[in-house]
Amino acid sequence: MKLIKGSYHILRETPIPGTIAESGFQTSRAFDDLSARPEYPKVEAAALAKGAAAYWAAHKPALVALRDQLAKARADKPRDPKTYTAVALNPDLQKRAAELLAKVAPAGRYEAAKADEYVEAFRKATVKPGAAFTVVARTSAEGVMTLTGDVSDRADHDRLIDLLVSMKLYRIVNEVQLPKPAK
Repeated sequence: MKLIKGSYHILRETPIPGTIAESGFQTSRAFDDLSARPEYPKVEAAALAKGAAAYWAAHKPALVALRDQLAKARADKPRDPKTYTAVALNPDLQKRAAELLAKVAPAGRYEAAKADEYVEAFRKATVKPGAAFTVVARTSAEGVMTLTGDVSDRADHDRLIDLLVSMKLYRIVNEVQLPKPAK
């Protein structure tokens, strides 16, 4: 199910050739059907390992030089953990997420059936006064949460999705209307 509308990058670009840095969702019905087969993970892992070994064998001198260059650059100028875009690596982001979770659901237990309460608590805790935020969450009997409404600030929408994902409430249908981008 599509959680994010528009461009929303979790891991950003990488200068290292042969690496995967973008996260996303399956878009091909044929591939979805193929990847759902029980034997697929083993076949995929073998193909990835074979492809990686072939890539490294063909490009080893350039990759070793690049690895050395990146290691030297990192040693010369270490990154500030607050600038990491990967959520698991950024302690500042983890701290803010924990604080928000404590405001939205202080009991620490998250249920899809209470999604509308979480959205309302999120609105009170983070949305600036005067900003449009009419998001409502409805949960079906199957536990699928449907988000509807409007937001005037895309950042509020993205923070709400991040919050729900950190609550491990993944079964989301996102029908929130986002503001039109400035031209």
